[in-house]
Amino acid sequence: MYPRHFQPSKLGFGRYFSNHMIDIDWDVKEGWFAPKIKPFQNFAIHPASKVLHYAQQIFEGLKAYYGVDGKIRVFRPELNMERMRRSARRSTLPDFNTREALLLIDELIRIDADLVPKTDQASLYIRPMMFATDQHLGIGESAQAKWACFTAITGSYFNYDRGIRLLADPEMVRSWKGGVGQYKMGCNYAPTIFVGK
Repeated sequence: MYPRHFQPSKLGFGRYFSNHMIDIDWDVKEGWFAPKIKPFQNFAIHPASKVLHYAQQIFEGLKAYYGVDGKIRVFRPELNMERMRRSARRSTLPDFNTREALLLIDELIRIDADLVPKTDQASLYIRPMMFATDQHLGIGESAQAKWACFTAITGSYFNYDRGIRLLADPEMVRSWKGGVGQYKMGCNYAPTIFVGK
């Protein structure tokens, strides 16, 4: 899953996953089920799950790294969780407790702490996400969902040796008034791939 000896410049972004993940199911009648931290593995998902048809999915991205004092740090994670909760509301996904989510993420990092790179050129990327798992077709508020989080040993997102090129397309727009551009939803990112081709 991950290289034991790595060069930060060769890591790329989000290719080498750590050993564990958080997995929590939710049901409109039962609420949140007990969270599990378990070995990193694939999800089993029903083909009719709403996430696959109507993009009811949200995510966040944080990084764990070593501070100058030798302690592992995550920069302002409570702000990421608050944004994730706003994204959940807009997607009609269930609300969750920020403090509880951060305690789980802290425990996940603690379990895989040996994978936090001891360099300022790489980090342990943290990807919390939530998606609708209702097993029927039809648009509507989600009645079942999954909240999960995994981590990956990650280098820089950009290759700074080549510089960064930016493109502002006058025709294609990712965000518009009344839209969802301010939320971390996969549906905001997929259309941008075409523009960058």
